[in-house]
Amino acid sequence: MSKLAQLSPEMREIVWEILRHEPVSEFLHLSAYTVSLVEAIPIVSLQPIPMAMSEV
Repeated sequence: MSKLAQLSPEMREIVWEILRHEPVSEFLHLSAYTVSLVEAIPIVSLQPIPMAMSEV
């Protein structure tokens, strides 16, 4: 997640759109820990892929 800052604003928006929508959002959960008003630490967790999806 820390490498997103190195992308152009347009590419960063594309990546965020992909991460926030299905099917990616079904198994990749994004959140953040807010340390202060100006600093947030991203938190990423992976959920197991249901067997029906993994067989597709």
